[in-house]
Amino acid sequence: MPDKDLYRLLFLLPSPEEAEKLASALRNAGLLIQYRHLDSAQALAPLLQEPWDLLLSQAGVEAIQALAVLKKKALDIPLIVLSKEIATSEALDPLAYGARDVIDPAIQPLFVHAVTRELETLEARRALAACHKAQEECEERNRILVDSSRDAIAYIHEGMHIYANPAYLERFGFDSQEEIAGIPLLDLIAPEAIPSFKALLRRYQEKGEVAPLEIEAVTLEGKRFKTRVELRPARMGGETCMQIVLRDTRAPAPAAHLDPLTGLHFRHHLLEALTEAVARARKGQSQSALLIIALDNLPEIRQALDLQASDRVLAEVARRLKAALPPGAQAARYGEDSFIALLPEAGQAPALAEGWRKEVEGEVFDIEGQTAITTVSIGIVPITSRIQHPEEALKAAEEACQTAMRQGGNRVVLHKMEALEEEQRWPKRLQEAMAKGQLRLYFQPIVPLHGEVKPMYEVLLRLLDKEGHVLLPESFLPYAARAGMMPTLDRWVVTKALAILERHSEPIHLFIKLSDDTLLDQSFMPWLQAKTLPAERVIFEINELSATTHLKQAKVFVEGLKRLGLKVALAHFGEGINPFGILKHIQADAVMIDGHFIRHLAQDPEKQERVRTLVERAKALGKTVIAENVEDANSLALLWQFGVDYARGYYIQVPTETPSFDFLASL
Repeated sequence: MPDKDLYRLLFLLPSPEEAEKLASALRNAGLLIQYRHLDSAQALAPLLQEPWDLLLSQAGVEAIQALAVLKKKALDIPLIVLSKEIATSEALDPLAYGARDVIDPAIQPLFVHAVTRELETLEARRALAACHKAQEECEERNRILVDSSRDAIAYIHEGMHIYANPAYLERFGFDSQEEIAGIPLLDLIAPEAIPSFKALLRRYQEKGEVAPLEIEAVTLEGKRFKTRVELRPARMGGETCMQIVLRDTRAPAPAAHLDPLTGLHFRHHLLEALTEAVARARKGQSQSALLIIALDNLPEIRQALDLQASDRVLAEVARRLKAALPPGAQAARYGEDSFIALLPEAGQAPALAEGWRKEVEGEVFDIEGQTAITTVSIGIVPITSRIQHPEEALKAAEEACQTAMRQGGNRVVLHKMEALEEEQRWPKRLQEAMAKGQLRLYFQPIVPLHGEVKPMYEVLLRLLDKEGHVLLPESFLPYAARAGMMPTLDRWVVTKALAILERHSEPIHLFIKLSDDTLLDQSFMPWLQAKTLPAERVIFEINELSATTHLKQAKVFVEGLKRLGLKVALAHFGEGINPFGILKHIQADAVMIDGHFIRHLAQDPEKQERVRTLVERAKALGKTVIAENVEDANSLALLWQFGVDYARGYYIQVPTETPSFDFLASL
């Protein structure tokens, strides 16, 4: 069975009822699909502006016309002809035009097999195309790096030059690639050095790797020079070849701490300097500034031009950044499209950053006859005594840079130190809240639509501020997560919830969400094991994306819960790339469909199709299905129609401080 999350199918059939019948057969077989029906090939072309995976067509002229449209648009969308009479010319003729198969849809196992086979084959073709593209981009990036290298580098195939970088051409006196192409490598080796060089080639052919050799080479004009030769296996233009690198025996080795594309330091070098700057600031010795500079549209440049163009724009921006650095400042490449700079004086940062921004904004980059325009977003944080660790400075600079980008880019944002101080106050505030009873549990009922009637509640966390106002989790949990407090909060919630179960007269069931940090906390399971657990009344939730990101740890964690007799639900189900792939590894009893798909469900046909297929496929696997964030009656009615077992949301009941919902009255 293919693993893709959702397949998009086109049915070219006389009636929509027939399309729905075939779609249901595929869903029942475990395929998650979304489809469109069309009754003629003339309606196909406009739909092809969207991505599709498979076309299932009636036999005859319609199928042939559809294949002609696909060929004209050069789209890799396989077509299967559906016909109850598979031996007729009407059914078989489309095969000559590119149809993949002819199937009688009434033979359902054969129909499902053919569709599954074509989807799997399509995935394989697309994966192969992606690999080829990645290889081409890798080779292109390698060529760019080779061209920018100060070392003389050439590629040799069957003893002949097929490519040489500018440094190689210049070293031997050639004016162009055309001039060196086809020249034997041995013609550039001094005659007396040829025996030793041939011996080096033999060792290379036998072992693939050889130690460098110092020889004497000869230029086009006959001038001799000593050089150190390095041979490596390589590829050029899809062909296996040999790379030869000539290094000046008097030149120092290339700087390993510099990014070859931009000429700037790698980030780890600057992070060491940042650590020292934070230490000096805490001693009151100096106040420096940290800047993160991000290009606003590098992916768009890469898409519009090519990888080489985007890399050269990045290198040009880096050159301007480096040229404008004041004495004592350092810069490094930070990410794929960003830089980081450390300035010795905090006061000079805003003016310097604004100068960089204006210079990049006003530049039109000329890349081999093509032009590109870009802008930068810059985040600044002063390194003062308030910053305790280098990570705080990095996070603050990243937040300021992201703020600049969210505001439209091409701007400078200075991080407000008040926000950093607020961040630092939260751990103590949360500890006090736990001690003084300002953290509270709230409960939202999970009501049955098709499932068994039993009192179930989602456990939610709330915080009371100084004025007694109730704060929602998004107001304080991000601070707790960044401070590493989530395992502590999770244990507090579990302890309080178990106490409520113990004293509650009605046998209620509680869904308790656990954080990513607890998922990775090896001490949590022994702690939980020491508790008195009414296992049949506790359901622990973990996020689907968390389980996917930490699959190995999540599998072990869930197995531990299962050994204690506890049930597990996957929350925010459907938000990942392959939600059903995770169910092959995680023994979840229930899935909770992500609220993003439930909000405004009645007004969004695509969400309806998505939810319908999630429900059908989850129930086929024997999972209880719960819908989150139900906000209106129409959406609730659709969820009932789709077969969802349980639902919760503000339309049903707002969260309350006591689990006292009347479940019988809700039926």
